[in-house]
Amino acid sequence: MRSLLVIFFLGTSLATFAQWEKSMGLNIVPAYSTFRASSNLVDYDPIYPLSFGLDIDFKYNKSTITTGIFHYTNGASLEFETYDAEGNRLETMTQEIKTQTIALPVTFSYELAELNQFHFFAGAGVLVGYLYEEEFDGVPSDIFDDLFVGANAGIGFRYQLNSDWSLKFHPNLMYQLREELPEETNAWTIRTLAVNLNLGVSYRL
Repeated sequence: MRSLLVIFFLGTSLATFAQWEKSMGLNIVPAYSTFRASSNLVDYDPIYPLSFGLDIDFKYNKSTITTGIFHYTNGASLEFETYDAEGNRLETMTQEIKTQTIALPVTFSYELAELNQFHFFAGAGVLVGYLYEEEFDGVPSDIFDDLFVGANAGIGFRYQLNSDWSLKFHPNLMYQLREELPEETNAWTIRTLAVNLNLGVSYRL
């Protein structure tokens, strides 16, 4: 009896999944990227990197599950003053922190409205990232964990060019989820914050 139930469940799931509309897309991702620190003593300035990725949409009625693989460049710059031994200001210096990450996102979105060929949606999800390179002013650093989890949420629209091709614009906020580091060894905890402007073209499979 249990085997029959398992077979029935798998058969039903496969039959439902077969009805989902599947599409694959290429994305370029201009971004506003900065860091958020747990201390008010430091304030980072943004940088504006360009990232890219491949995504796959699984759409059923008005619901869509999106996954894929992305390469994100994130970072921020820090401006500070330098002084001599007598306390006289010497110059203003800027240092940049930059990270390179491979991320696997999973996002659920829902279509809110349709106007001619435009389909407007909102969504949220999570991502798992592997940070493989990190530099502080061009020098390798170790500020972040190699593996991390992030959250993202946003709104956007898809424009249907024809039955197979579509364009997608998906602004979204991406934030790194990270526990507070021990105050005994760390002055503050830094988290990545980025506003991504995903621009993509998709083909229906």
